[in-house]
Amino acid sequence: MLLFFKAFHIIGFVAWFAGMFYLVRMFVYHVESAGRPEPERGILTAQYALMERRVYRIICTPAMGITWIFGLGMVFYYGWVWLAANGSWMYPKLALLIGLTVYHFWSGGLIPRLERGGLPYTSFQFRLLNEVPTLFLVAIVLLAVFRNTLDFVLAFLGLLLFGQLLYAGARLYRRQRGKKIARRKREGMSKKFRSFPWPVHLKLPYDSTCSGAMDACSGIYSVGLCRNMPYFLFFSALFLFPSGGAPASVCLPLPFPV
Repeated sequence: MLLFFKAFHIIGFVAWFAGMFYLVRMFVYHVESAGRPEPERGILTAQYALMERRVYRIICTPAMGITWIFGLGMVFYYGWVWLAANGSWMYPKLALLIGLTVYHFWSGGLIPRLERGGLPYTSFQFRLLNEVPTLFLVAIVLLAVFRNTLDFVLAFLGLLLFGQLLYAGARLYRRQRGKKIARRKREGMSKKFRSFPWPVHLKLPYDSTCSGAMDACSGIYSVGLCRNMPYFLFFSALFLFPSGGAPASVCLPLPFPV
């Protein structure tokens, strides 16, 4: 019976943390999708809201219940005398579990706010909040493994140091991600400047004897600025300074928008 309780306690514990990690990560993407243009924004926010509700109700909450039920079952199995004898690590572990439960319900309360279009935190703040379960996980595992041999003060200081490392890593990731997004925007603008897939026309007088030259330039607008520029200058000079004949009004494709 004890091994049965212990096995399901570990299963619930693993599923609970997996769900919490996934839930808050979806909060990050939910907030970032709010900056997308329509209709992409509406599609993404609706999908993330649906996924958040399902993960919270189907994975996180049942896993939390399994963790508590079988964990308390082991405590009753060992008895109150055992609990008092091992209180140096069991009481802090129970306190951490209570804190994780508060974090669980607090995260669940954010789901309807995001669903209504509210943005309680930025994507970077949600990334930091996503590391809170990591701190709980490290602390609980250390207490469960080392038990009475663990110096709680040193463990707490080590946990604070670990939290600082997580924060520094999150800031570094944010900086690198910002540089990558800026580089992609610059590359996109440069590519857009080099090649325009739409025709822009300029009306110029031309000699009717140059209709063949006009036919030759009819498709040059979609190739690109650098490739089109010599053709554009040539045909502009040809039409602006005709050799003779009656002028007419035509459309000359330009390789750049005006």
